[in-house]
Amino acid sequence: MDGGLTLELVFSTLLKTMLYGGVFATAGLIFADASLYGYRRRLELNSLGLAAFTGLIAATQFCFLFLRLGGGFDAPTLSALFGSAAGLSLILQFVSAVAIGLGGTRPLIRLAGAVGLVAGLAFSGHMAARAGVGGAIFVGLHIGLATWWFGGLWRLLSLESPTELGEVAQRFSQQAFGAVLALVMAGPFMAVILLGTEIDLSQPYVGWLVLKVALVAGLLGLAAFNRWRLVPRLAESEAAGQLLRRVVKGEVGLFGAVLVVTACLTTLSAPVHRFEAPVLSEAAPPVVEAGALRISQYAMRATRGTVPVSAIYLTVDNTGKTPDRLLSAQCACAETASLHIMSMRDGLMGMAPAPEGFSVPAQAGLVLAPMGAHIMLTGTNRPLVEGERQKVILTFEREGRVELDIPVTGQVSAHSHNH
Repeated sequence: MDGGLTLELVFSTLLKTMLYGGVFATAGLIFADASLYGYRRRLELNSLGLAAFTGLIAATQFCFLFLRLGGGFDAPTLSALFGSAAGLSLILQFVSAVAIGLGGTRPLIRLAGAVGLVAGLAFSGHMAARAGVGGAIFVGLHIGLATWWFGGLWRLLSLESPTELGEVAQRFSQQAFGAVLALVMAGPFMAVILLGTEIDLSQPYVGWLVLKVALVAGLLGLAAFNRWRLVPRLAESEAAGQLLRRVVKGEVGLFGAVLVVTACLTTLSAPVHRFEAPVLSEAAPPVVEAGALRISQYAMRATRGTVPVSAIYLTVDNTGKTPDRLLSAQCACAETASLHIMSMRDGLMGMAPAPEGFSVPAQAGLVLAPMGAHIMLTGTNRPLVEGERQKVILTFEREGRVELDIPVTGQVSAHSHNH
């Protein structure tokens, strides 16, 4: 993948969007009903349907992850499936959805299931990868408040009685003030953890994040209008209740847009610190020949801690008389494999995508090395450990697909790739 859209990425984004929607609707209604009516409120039939939908999507995404890992029952595949944050989170969400469905009459089981759904999102996201368990707990609280907000809006739309709408809207408005304030305050804190203090505005992740912030700002504007203009008038005017329903529908629509953007944010991009430059060790695997191309000195950087980012370095010699071009790369161990190049901007070193690929001149070659052009892996689905090997497929304009069995290594010096 060269950073562009593929059918696999589109399907993955669609699955994530549906999973987010299922989690927010199912857990959100449970949390909102517990705060607005008391936690012993009986679970409604539509909530059971939402739980079933969420469990089905979690199972589908788990199967999709299995296929992306190669669909084999060998030890490395099963280890990646059941030992990665992505796989374990989907299992947790499936079990939580089943618990909600089977224990719907038991409020504590219902609440535990809702917490499990939220935890599944929290422990598989970028915050958990950057900040570990503490980051996952923090973002879990953040997601929990957001699901409660969404569930409260959904509950308001389901109320037909103007009297009940006024009473519930008043309670929801009072409770939402503190929750929304906490959500707003948490946003900048998470952005600093994910992106650092020196933010490269050219990152695709930043673009998606800006769009998400704009949508959330719209949500906050509608929420403020409801709290200070509409809710105080509900007891006096029937028209205020009708307008409130329309505004709440707008909020739900904006929430849906936020979930779509979040799915794109976590699937199509990943946060990169401006000064994050991978350094790998020297490796000398066998030369792979594909037509006039000779590929050597290929290596993949081992992941550091829980950061789901790696890189691939290699040398391509073109012994022919016709130039070629490296167009894309694929690796089942990561959400995306994209071609990047390091460049200086305003005196700072930063990374930029190379959507047109890298030229491989005739009677010359291409060098992918630290602090230069490289293949960047984002969203690795498990730790990449030094000593193991990963299959990577390179696609060239003339020579087509070339499969490499790339060793994962801890350190490689930049000079080892120089001609």
